[in-house]
Order: sequence, then structure tokens, then C-alpha cells
Amino acid sequence: MVDIYHDELRKKIEIPALQPSFDEPGYLRELAWEAEAALTKGEIPDCIAATIIYQQLIEQLLINLTELSIFYLQLKIYPEKITIKVKEEITLGQRIDEFNRLTIEFKNKSKLVGICREYNKVRIFVAHGISSGNDVNVIYEKTENIQETYEQVFTLWYESAKWFYIKINESIETLKKNGFFNTNG
Repeated sequence: MVDIYHDELRKKIEIPALQPSFDEPGYLRELAWEAEAALTKGEIPDCIAATIIYQQLIEQLLINLTELSIFYLQLKIYPEKITIKVKEEITLGQRIDEFNRLTIEFKNKSKLVGICREYNKVRIFVAHGISSGNDVNVIYEKTENIQETYEQVFTLWYESAKWFYIKINESIETLKKNGFFNTNG
């Protein structure tokens, strides 16, 4: 009987390209540059656009760390099975909650969650609350630090992803050494 779960896990180990990764496609980098350029223009539409761009980038970073954590957990409990799916089409707040719930504890996780929650408050204001204010300057005030916030998230993502890659590779080597996977066919 074919065990699809273990078969897929073996494939991920044998073919690293199938493992969760984040090679930062060029267009994401370009989007970050566009957001930065928009903020320097200082116009309200540009501040709104930058907020939305950074939101999308933050979501991608959280998805990546969630997938890395799930893969690491699958390796650590092998041969036991665990199937966790990352949800699609959810809000940033839901994504943060999902990330917090589905990932293992690691250095700076709570700091990352806190920064993302603060960013989400700004995003919610920009997306839903700009018409409720009395002064357009509040938009500038709310968005003046979003680039810095994104850079903090990116730095924490980078450090965390690096940690996961090390732990994943250690786990793969341990499993191979213990003969759990026959990677020679």
C-alpha cells in the first residue's frame, strides 16, 4: 500500500527544490522598492499604496515561516504523521493568528508577532478608517514608520528562516543517518 504522506515527505528530502523556501522573486524586491519610493512622494495615495504593498510582503514572509515550521515539525516527529495546511485568502490579522498558532516556538517569534500586529493596526486604519478622521495629516502620521516596521519584520524573518533551514538540514541528516529514508531509490 502506497503511503502518500511519507512518499511526499521523502520527495521533499530528496529534492530540495520541493522544500519550503523563499528565494525572494525579483518582483517582491521591486514591490518593496516601489513602496519605499511611494512613501518618499508623501502623497496620501502613495501612503495607501505603500501600506498595501508592505502588507502583501509581510503576509508572504509569514506564510514562508509557517511552511518552514510545518516541514520542520514533520521531520522531527517522523515516522508519525501531521498534516497542517496553510490557509489561503485570509486577512493579515488572520494570517498573524494562524502563524502564531501553527508555528513552533523559536527565537523572536513573539517579537515578530507583536510587530506584525502593530503593522496590522496601521493597515486597518488605512484600509478602513481613513474616512473617519477629521484631519488628513493623521494618514501621514499613521504611515510614517511603515517602511521601518517592514524592515524589522524582514530582518526577523531572515534570522528565523535561517534558523529553520539549519534545523531542517540537521533533521534531514539525522533521519538519513538513522536509515529512515533510503534516498538511493
